[in-house]
Amino acid sequence: MQKRISGLPLPVPDLTTEYFWKELQGERLVVQSCSSCTDLYHPPRVICEKCGGNSFRWVPMSGRGIVFSYVVTHQPVHPALDGKTPFATVNIQLDEG
Repeated sequence: MQKRISGLPLPVPDLTTEYFWKELQGERLVVQSCSSCTDLYHPPRVICEKCGGNSFRWVPMSGRGIVFSYVVTHQPVHPALDGKTPFATVNIQLDEG
């Protein structure tokens, strides 16, 4: 896990996302699973896109998977990133789905 870069705006947790951020601080990756149909979701949400359910449980993920796509950023997109490029943003299909 990367260290926080000083000066970057931080996400503001809300009731839907606060558990995700708490677990991530402990270096644990969790995603939501719909209690009705078991579809997995990230980012967290309040309504299941598949069945319309509104009850979710948090499921731990291994962090393993296949790189689906990536992009390398060469130009800083925020002043706090000056001198910290290039960096990669990666979309991963997790083994769990």
